[in-house]
Amino acid sequence: MKKVLTLLLAAAAVASCGVVRKVFPEDASPMQRYEYRTGQGGTLPAPKPVEEKQAPQKIEKPAEPVRERPQTPATTSLRGHELVTYAKEFLGTPYRYAANGPDHFDCSGFTTYIFKHFGISLPRTSRDQFSVGRPVVRIRDIQPGDLVFFARNDRIFHVGIAVESRGDHFTFIHASNSGVIVSSSDETYWKPKFYGTKRVFSED
Repeated sequence: MKKVLTLLLAAAAVASCGVVRKVFPEDASPMQRYEYRTGQGGTLPAPKPVEEKQAPQKIEKPAEPVRERPQTPATTSLRGHELVTYAKEFLGTPYRYAANGPDHFDCSGFTTYIFKHFGISLPRTSRDQFSVGRPVVRIRDIQPGDLVFFARNDRIFHVGIAVESRGDHFTFIHASNSGVIVSSSDETYWKPKFYGTKRVFSED
């Protein structure tokens, strides 16, 4: 009887102390570890996915188009064209000796009237008008609005306003015997009588 009791006690000791523990590999899943620790089956809450933080995209601002600065025409050319444009409003106006306009003109009365509209005072006669302003030596340098003069035997008798230079000749608007018209310096009548050119208005 004593021997049987000893065997029973030994068996109980083995049952209580000799528990064999499972050893899980390092890559065991959380579920396997949970079931082992609790002795129960169950589902672990799924771990929250780690959101990868993306670097903010840099939005490149489109380059602004290069705007070319508009070129301002020379004051001389600009005012000259204005003079010519205004003078052309009187095309066909009848000629009358010593008339200052606007219903009738003679040549110097016409130039005086047109320039006065732009705040420029000219002497009354064509000969005196040649005494003002700066000379333009070459025909190709004539600009719209320049005064052009004609003479007989070096005596100035006529004046007009240049419209356009065409290299070796030019066109001009003037009060002729047939009224205000546009003529060319290479016409048979005017070509031998051309005397010179003066620029009256400022280029500043």
